Formats: sequence, C-alpha cells, structure tokens
Amino acid sequence: MAARLTALGLPASGSDRFHIHALLNISVDGQPVAVPADIGIDTARHLESTLHTHDQTGVIHMEAPRPFAYTLGDFFAVWGVRFAQGELGALRAHGDQQLYVYVNGRSVSDPANYVMRNRDNIAIGFGTDASFSHTPGTAMLGLVESGGLTCSASAKGGGPICATPKTPSRARAIGPSMMGQPRSSS
Repeated sequence: MAARLTALGLPASGSDRFHIHALLNISVDGQPVAVPADIGIDTARHLESTLHTHDQTGVIHMEAPRPFAYTLGDFFAVWGVRFAQGELGALRAHGDQQLYVYVNGRSVSDPANYVMRNRDNIAIGFGTDASFSHTPGTAMLGLVESGGLTCSASAKGGGPICATPKTPSRARAIGPSMMGQPRSSS
C-alpha cells in the first residue's frame, strides 16, 4: 500500500482541515458487494491514507490538511483494485455484461477520473444496467455527518472500531478471486 500511495501523490496524513465523505455501493449481477473495512489503513505499519474506509458501510473518508481533488480512480488505486473503462478488478465488459457507474443518479462517462464531492452517492454495477439501483440509500452519509457513525482506535492497538446501527449485510465481499490483481502504478 505504501508504494501505491507514493505513486498516487495523495496528501500526507496530518490535520484534517478538509474532511468530506462519499458513499460507494457496488453490485455484480444484481448482488451487493461489500466495500471492505480499512481500505487505505495498514495498522501493522502505522500507515493511513487520507483516502480510506473504516468499516463495510461503503462510506469513503477523504481527510486531508487541505482541499484535494480525490478521484474515484484514486480510491480504487488505494484499494489495489483495477478500475478502468469497462473493467472492475478481474471483471471485463462483454456482451450484455457491462460496467456502469452512476453518481447521484447520473451516468458518469469517465468514472476513474471522476472527482468525488461531499455526499456523493456512487453506484457501480457490473451486469446489465437494470440489475442495480442507480440511487441507493444514503442513510450512512447522514449518520457520518451527524456524528451517529463514530470511529475510534481499538483498545488493543488495532484498527479503528466504528459504531454503526445494524444494517443489512452485503451479499459478497470483493476479494482477489472476483476483483483480480491490483492496478499497476503506471
């Protein structure tokens, strides 16, 4: 992860005067896919990207010392998952199986270069366009901004623990078998 972060040129961690959130929902063939906790956080190496997740809610945290134009492609690069036109990890568009990206209900033509904004509701679907919601619920964003979703360091020195209300579990987690190898740094 350290090499990916260096290659991306994201702001270094520190004071978070700039602090916004977006919500990411991913579906494959109409089935929800969990966005993993701790993307951009390596507790063993005491490394935290300014672009990260704390839990599996899909809330993306962008916290930096100054405003920064984080792209959706940056997020997937921090995660180490390939994300390009028609590609999501190991999934490649073919026939009626296509990659669709919507932000706030609108189709995005160049998703890797899309600059995320506060409260963006991002829906990524692989399959048919009708197989997933283009405007999933945004309750988690409201919880984050109201302080109803809180994260703190664990007592044993592990990663952050986030307290959230119970939410429906997501059907599948994105893993190496589904998403493939990390994006190259070129």
